Amino acid sequence: MDKTLFFDTTCSGHRSSYDLSLMKGVSQVREVLFVSKITNQMSVSLEEEGIQYVSITTSKKHHLLHDLSLLIQMVRIARRSKIKHIHLLYLDSLLILLLILAPFLWIFNFKITGTLHWSPNKFIKRLLLKILILGKTLQNIVVHGDYTKDRIRELLGNRREDCVFSIPYPHLHNTGQTNPENGLPPDERARIEQLERPFLLLFGGLRYDKGADLLIESLKHIQNRRFTLLIVGKEEYFDHQFIERELEGTELKNHVFLKLGYVPDEEVSYYFAMTDAVVLPYRRIFTGQSGPLTEGAANRKFIIGPDHGELGYTIKTYDLGFTYAVEDTNDLANMIQTYIDIFNSDPNQLKPSGFDFYKGIVSEQHFWHRYQEFFTKVAS
Repeated sequence: MDKTLFFDTTCSGHRSSYDLSLMKGVSQVREVLFVSKITNQMSVSLEEEGIQYVSITTSKKHHLLHDLSLLIQMVRIARRSKIKHIHLLYLDSLLILLLILAPFLWIFNFKITGTLHWSPNKFIKRLLLKILILGKTLQNIVVHGDYTKDRIRELLGNRREDCVFSIPYPHLHNTGQTNPENGLPPDERARIEQLERPFLLLFGGLRYDKGADLLIESLKHIQNRRFTLLIVGKEEYFDHQFIERELEGTELKNHVFLKLGYVPDEEVSYYFAMTDAVVLPYRRIFTGQSGPLTEGAANRKFIIGPDHGELGYTIKTYDLGFTYAVEDTNDLANMIQTYIDIFNSDPNQLKPSGFDFYKGIVSEQHFWHRYQEFFTKVAS
């Protein structure tokens, strides 16, 4: 059986879930060795699945030197293990380093593949990706959606277009076995159940590109409507103080529920099971696929997201909800108000036709199957 080395610069948070699921699926058809900065929790999971691993570390602090140090260690491990195929699980942050190491990778005759999670929106990253693919330092890449696949093919000028393989981003929570009653302590659950519906969920880390400020600004325009905005996730660019300042003195303050901080898996399942809609106020610079979109659609929740990039393509192609003009707070307000009005008058209209099909293509089994197809293709 062929053996592939999988490499990631970190395996914490959602990346650990993604990496572990991918390797569980691929290990059914080929041998796997995982090399990364492996946490204790991840090592337990890998051992339970029978996946070989090597944990590496570095004292370098600068992100480029940090990742370069780990890459060099990984290459040495690949050589010692006599593994020729290396798959980079998070290609996005490694483009410049791959170009630096390209001569050594060529000398050692490695086959390099990788997963690109975001479509590059900066000229330098697009140029680096083009050089790496056309120069065959990168043999094949996986992206998460047909929109991104088409953009990469355009970048390549229709050369080596068969090297880009699309695999939908997976839904990795077991929705079918989720009991919403088990998600939160009874007192907290009771408090939420007293809030006004519909529930609009903004879930995930409050990064700048995910546009929490745009959503708050848009909702200030909505008057005389009943709803609750649930902001659930980790403080990052935007924090609790920022949100409180934005809400101070506004009617919107009475319509917002905040739950900021780390959200364990059982609570993730609860919030997506009980919400009515998932709102994605993402900025134009966000060019990847969205975990909350996948989670929401798998739970048959109405999606309100931008008409831009992979997100807009997914919502419109699979009929998952409404789209609005990206970064346009007035249009976002109009879409949310339309949703609220229909929810209160004829909620049966808010049952898009695409949920069942989309849930199938983002299942973990489909994710495994597509990655197995990818590695079979690469090995041929």
